Amino acid sequence: MFEFQVRQVRPILIIQSLWIIILALASVACKSNNTAKDTVPGVIALRMKAEFNKEKNSVVNQAYVYPPLKIDEKGVALEELYYTEDSSGNLTWHSPSPEAVALGAAVEAQLRKRGYRVVPFHEVLSVKVDHSVVIFNSYYTAALPSSETKQARVVYTRLTGVTLPVDLDPNKKRIRINQEVMVRYHSSNDDISITGKTLQYAVDHIGERGEWVDTFSLLEEKDSR
Repeated sequence: MFEFQVRQVRPILIIQSLWIIILALASVACKSNNTAKDTVPGVIALRMKAEFNKEKNSVVNQAYVYPPLKIDEKGVALEELYYTEDSSGNLTWHSPSPEAVALGAAVEAQLRKRGYRVVPFHEVLSVKVDHSVVIFNSYYTAALPSSETKQARVVYTRLTGVTLPVDLDPNKKRIRINQEVMVRYHSSNDDISITGKTLQYAVDHIGERGEWVDTFSLLEEKDSR
């Protein structure tokens, strides 16, 4: 069992050549998409790449969310998850980074809004139906300086979702979701808050495919509450 957990928790490392292409596309997008906009406090500009594999007659509405892991700008994990065990023998996974609690909660909250039932880890281990829980992993970089202006910062995030058969064999996993987002924002904004909203944006667009550029206003978000 422990071997399965370790293999599943280790991030699926981003293929560096593809990651470099994404970063290059993102850089071009920011230059051509009104660079002044995303250096204004409260306005976020992003580049999104979304992949989704929908299987016929297969709707999965249960989700387990591993704590987010920090990566470097090449997509390589900088840390590993660890677990604690309660008196009943149930495991809970943790990230070494303190901000992972808030980021994971942001992902779970958005999944619930999308209609998912978020389950604890012990339910993943006791499923009775193959591929009935989407297991989400999320990754993020620390805020990086922008090459365009000193007032801007850049964060890269990735959200993946896989399903497993009841025997939890990782070799039989089905990759359902892969969302990669580059976000550019004014340095006066809170880095962790922006990272959380970026991961929520990725959740919002589960089911879509393609690449696009988008902007949204944090001020409008506050006004709508």
